[in-house]
Amino acid sequence: MSFTLYTLLKKGSPETNIKQLKKVFDDMYINDKGYSSLLETIPFKKDYCIKLSWPNWFFKVYYKEGKEALLDSEFISNESGKSSIKDVERRIKVVFHGDECGDFVNDCIILQEYLLGIPESLTYDIQKKVFMQM
Repeated sequence: MSFTLYTLLKKGSPETNIKQLKKVFDDMYINDKGYSSLLETIPFKKDYCIKLSWPNWFFKVYYKEGKEALLDSEFISNESGKSSIKDVERRIKVVFHGDECGDFVNDCIILQEYLLGIPESLTYDIQKKVFMQM
C-alpha cells in the first residue's frame, strides 16, 4: 500500500529546490545497498521529481512553489481545520510506493525524520489526516 506525505514549508523554513533535496537524500542513503536516485521529468510539465530506488522498492519526491503548493496547502487547511496554513507557498510531497513485506520501513522512517526536522514546517499524512510529530 502506498502513502503520501506533504511537508508545508512556512515562511522561515530554509530555502531549497529539487536539486538540493536530491543531494540531501543521496547523502542520507549513500550507504544503503542498491540505492540509486535520479531526477525524472514529470510528464506534460517542465518540472522534475526525484525517484529514490532500491532493487524492489522506490519512492518519489516532488517540490513545488507557488500556485500548486498554495492549492495543496489550502486543501490541507480545509481538511485539517488549520486555517493558518492555507497560504503556504512551498511544499515537499513524498509518495512512498507499496512495501508489503516491510523491508524498507527504516528508509521511510529516515525520510520522515528528515521532513519533521525541517524548521518552520508541518508534515501532513494525507491518508490518516493528521499532522505528524517527532
